[in-house]
Amino acid sequence: MMVYKIVREHSTEIFQIVGAIILSFVYQLVIPLSWFPLDSLTRPTVRHGDPGSNIIIFTISQWYFSFSVVWFFKRDSKFINNFLIYSIPALYPILILEVFGFGLIYDYIHILPLVVAFIIFFTQLDTIKPKFVILNLLISSVWLYFAYFLRLAYYDDSIGFFTFKLLIICIVDLTIAFIVSKLQKKYSLKEIT
Repeated sequence: MMVYKIVREHSTEIFQIVGAIILSFVYQLVIPLSWFPLDSLTRPTVRHGDPGSNIIIFTISQWYFSFSVVWFFKRDSKFINNFLIYSIPALYPILILEVFGFGLIYDYIHILPLVVAFIIFFTQLDTIKPKFVILNLLISSVWLYFAYFLRLAYYDDSIGFFTFKLLIICIVDLTIAFIVSKLQKKYSLKEIT
C-alpha cells in the first residue's frame, strides 16, 4: 500500500523520469551522432561507436537535455528542478567555448538545459532545495568519473583537468545553493511582514 501511495502521489514525476530515460535512449540508439551540433561541427562524419566518440547516454549533458525537455510537462517538479538548477556551472563553460571558440550558436543539447535552469531560478525558486546540492554533486561526480575511467565519455580530458573542472563545478554549485538559500529566506521574510 505504501508503494502505491508514493506512486500515486508522484506519478507525474515518475512519468517525467521515464520520459527522460526514453529520450536519452532515443538519442543513443536512433538519432545519428552527426545530428549533435558539436559533433557535426568538429567531426561531420562521426557515428555512434566510432573511436573517440562519446557514448551519448553516459554524458551528463544528454541527461540535462532530456530532463529539460520533460520539465515542460510539469514545471514544479522538485527533483527535476533541483537537478537542472545545479547544471548551470557544468553547461556555462561548454557554451562559452562553443560560441566564442567554435562560433557554434545552435547547440540545443547545452542551450535548452541552461535556459530552463535560469527559468527555474527566476520563476520556481520555491521548488529549489539548497541541501540537494550535496546529493547532486555526489551523484554527478560518481557518474562523471565512472564514465571517464571506463572510457565511455570525456576522452579529450586529462584526469588533472577533468578533476579541476569538477572542483570548479562543485564550488559554483555550492555558491548557487548559498544564493538560493539567502533568496528563499529573504522572500519568506517579505511574505511574513
